[in-house]
Amino acid sequence: MERVVALGKLLGWTGQIVEVDSGFLPENMLRDFRMEQHWVVSSDRIRTELDFKETVSFFEGLQRTIDWELENQINNTDQLLADYRVEDEVYAKIS
Repeated sequence: MERVVALGKLLGWTGQIVEVDSGFLPENMLRDFRMEQHWVVSSDRIRTELDFKETVSFFEGLQRTIDWELENQINNTDQLLADYRVEDEVYAKIS
């Protein structure tokens, strides 16, 4: 969630992030895969053995990604997955 918040801040978004139980979502908003992640990773080895250091901070890298995405947006809105009208209806149900 912290990365979503960071992304919103860099984009100047002032909205609210709301987690919704899947029981409130219409069928077309449900995804057929599990989102849980159980990864434990460490960069100690590459740092120790190869003296690796990031050349940009996380936030600078995120900002570069945002800039690229904004410059290379999808032109066909039919390809977008977001349906804001439906999202508003779901939010109204849980509010």
